[in-house]
Amino acid sequence: MITKKTLGLNMKPNKYYLYCLLTILFFSTLEVAGKLFGGGIHPIAITGIRFLIGSVLLSPFAMRQIRERKIKFKATDILLIGLVGSLNVGVSMLALQYAILYGKASLAALLISSNPIFVAIFGLLILHEKLKTSTVIGIILGLFGMGIIIGFEDSLFSGATNPLLGLTFGLVSAISFGLYTVYAKRYAVKFGGFVFNSISFFVGGVVLLLAGLGLGFDLSFPLTLNNSAYLLYLGTFVTGLAYMLYFEGLKNIPTAIGSSFFYLKPAFALILAYLFLGEKIILMQVVGFILVVISLSLGKKKVK
Repeated sequence: MITKKTLGLNMKPNKYYLYCLLTILFFSTLEVAGKLFGGGIHPIAITGIRFLIGSVLLSPFAMRQIRERKIKFKATDILLIGLVGSLNVGVSMLALQYAILYGKASLAALLISSNPIFVAIFGLLILHEKLKTSTVIGIILGLFGMGIIIGFEDSLFSGATNPLLGLTFGLVSAISFGLYTVYAKRYAVKFGGFVFNSISFFVGGVVLLLAGLGLGFDLSFPLTLNNSAYLLYLGTFVTGLAYMLYFEGLKNIPTAIGSSFFYLKPAFALILAYLFLGEKIILMQVVGFILVVISLSLGKKKVK
């Protein structure tokens, strides 16, 4: 007999996969949104402001979560959450912006999307999450498919002002985001997603902006309608909503599997660029997308 309980057991995992899928879809709009709306804003300002906006939007939900769960913080809790937030905002996301600056957006997307490899390693070492054979095969297959999607783009390395620096910053971004994902899961489970994200976004954003000003960067920009819409979109959807969905999903599925949805980012970005910017898609990139979907199904199949 089919009951509500049995339906819940069958459908519940799919909900968390959907959260991760929507997260990567929002993340994939970052480059296209920048080309359509953003302009004349320093990467440090973009990164810091969008995380502050995300923090402000999540703060009412965080306050309610604190009351409902009767959360009491120690000074060390705030410090650790702030450090994890700074790792994401001040290291990973900033390194990604510089990877785009010195290299190419497509190569930067490839490198940041390889973070599931590092998530799997850190998840094994820190969270003691077991890696099933199917998950390892899925990670490798997804990486291969993602490489095909990006590798068949025209002029992957041409136009880079400093390819070596671009590659270095891209790897720093991927490794640090992998480490951030693992620690963020731990604190999101402990304190709640709204609480963790609101605090970590705020601390990370403030630290990054203060560091930028301290290093003498000009973070001012014209407050045009396009720039305002761009920052609000990034803060609301690409940051606030996307991160909430991501960690809500990761709370209930292994980090190695949840983070593997990042392999879809280049494919989604390619489709969005085709729809909104008129860029071309070739057959081999479609093949790469199919491989990524297969890789995700391998990991998903083993989760109870």
